[in-house]
Amino acid sequence: MTDRKEYMKEYYIVNKDKAKEYRQKNKDNMKEYMKEYRGKNKDKIKEYREKNKDNTKKYMEEYRQKNKDKAKEYHEKNKDKKREYMKEYSKNNKDKIKEKDKKYRIANRHVKINSDHKRRLKMKFTDIDSKWLKQLYEDTIICEVCNRKMKDKSIDHILPLNVGGLHIKSNVRIICLKCNLQRPKNGSDIIQFRLL
Repeated sequence: MTDRKEYMKEYYIVNKDKAKEYRQKNKDNMKEYMKEYRGKNKDKIKEYREKNKDNTKKYMEEYRQKNKDKAKEYHEKNKDKKREYMKEYSKNNKDKIKEKDKKYRIANRHVKINSDHKRRLKMKFTDIDSKWLKQLYEDTIICEVCNRKMKDKSIDHILPLNVGGLHIKSNVRIICLKCNLQRPKNGSDIIQFRLL
């Protein structure tokens, strides 16, 4: 079996273009075959992954380093597809995600403490008081992002605090909660808008 593996490895190196062409022509068949194979060999695949965790991790890190441009290009091309997949995945794996987040928070408590500290510092140096904020909250009826009448209002930092935005009057607005939750956390939507 090992001899065959070595042979196939060498074959693919020598016949890279031929193999690529074959994969392109038989994309659907290969997809179907792999789906079937994964279904029949779940335990085998799981065992292999466990056994080769470190090698796989090392390989993936090296691959990412070598193919940064490819990854960036792929990400740009498939943004919507990925977003849709993550939306679906999140919907179907709430408990799994909750558990993973919990483990992360426990293992990285210092990250949360540090970000909370930074946030509190930014909130200290402000020209906003509760009276002004209440007035803004009451006066704002239409969301400036989606231009609809708001049901659930939310305070939004135009340039988010985590990328250097300040908690000051010129950087605060009231928008609907849905729009606020959909905004990118790095404020790239505003940065792009300002560059245009």
